[in-house]
Amino acid sequence: MMNDPIVVTGIGMVTPLGMDRETTWENCIASRTGIREINGKLIPAAGIIPDLRDRPSSKRAALISLMAASEALMDSGIHPEQDTHICIGSTVSCSKPPLDTIIQGCFTHPSDVLQRYFKFTGPVTRYAAACATGLVSIHAGMRMIQMGLCDMCLVGSIESSLDDLYCAGFVRLGVIADTSKGHGKAVRPFEQNRSGFLPGEGGAVMVLEKKSHVLGRQGHMYGEISSCSIGNDAHDPVMFNAGGKCIAEVIQNALSQAGMSTYDDCYINAHGTGTRLNDWLETQAIKQTFGRKAYHIPVSSTKAGTGHLLGAAGSVETALCLCAIRDQIIPPTLNYEIPDPECDLNYTAFHAQHKTISRAVSLSYGFGGHIGAIVLKKTC
Repeated sequence: MMNDPIVVTGIGMVTPLGMDRETTWENCIASRTGIREINGKLIPAAGIIPDLRDRPSSKRAALISLMAASEALMDSGIHPEQDTHICIGSTVSCSKPPLDTIIQGCFTHPSDVLQRYFKFTGPVTRYAAACATGLVSIHAGMRMIQMGLCDMCLVGSIESSLDDLYCAGFVRLGVIADTSKGHGKAVRPFEQNRSGFLPGEGGAVMVLEKKSHVLGRQGHMYGEISSCSIGNDAHDPVMFNAGGKCIAEVIQNALSQAGMSTYDDCYINAHGTGTRLNDWLETQAIKQTFGRKAYHIPVSSTKAGTGHLLGAAGSVETALCLCAIRDQIIPPTLNYEIPDPECDLNYTAFHAQHKTISRAVSLSYGFGGHIGAIVLKKTC
């Protein structure tokens, strides 16, 4: 893989922060939030895409996937209807279908929507790994290309499942953030008074290909995927093992595969949901992995801006990392007012920071014990 690395050549995003890649990124680094009040739901606020608010949930997932994929392909300079000599596959996934499609028995998976619209000739698969779905999709897409099954692969994940059935589960688990001080201030990753997350909708799609392939067609590159590691902690359906041991092992595996020996000019995009346990465990896992050097690596969670995008979180946060590498800017952690002594890393509070970034590490975890870690590298 290192001789001909997998690179990202196109990115499309549709999130509560914007209907495209650049709007999402600009609002992210401007410390804006896409969490908005909602009515008629079991939860008081969520990461909502205003332009799609009046669409039924069954339509929103399909629209998000088409918009994000179209932007990614256009960004990469590929037109499937014209470039028929290029074999394109897809692993675009979602972690759960909208409730109304279950009731009606008419769920059309985003991967099916894309396959029919773009008429891909490569393999089309999909995965569900809770909030690690995005990284599992990227991992699978990399393997497809490395095995020679396709020339290029669309990877990523979509989520639009703010239905009462799913929200009721989050409420019963006690992980919904307290909004009594305002919905925009509710999600507080790593902060002393954090109380939970607010879910959101959105997605990101990326185009992957080998570096030799993109150089041959004179395309551009956002960055190289140095490694993508996935694993599982079977300790409990909704909790990870105390101390973050399994999380640390997956991160270390990703770093080893990437051949990282120093952590200068590194950025960590944390899963950072804002729940009491997750943020503490993640901090412990990062410190186990990086040792004392962890205190010198900038970390941030973007979920106070986007909401927790559930199955789409990993792909959106990977896309944000690639934008961070491109522009050499660390996105901020919003609402970090009172430090927690047990979460004592540099969380890039409130404001984005200009910093040299040569590598970025993005982390995702999900119910069921799913764990993912990806290492991205600036291309020369």
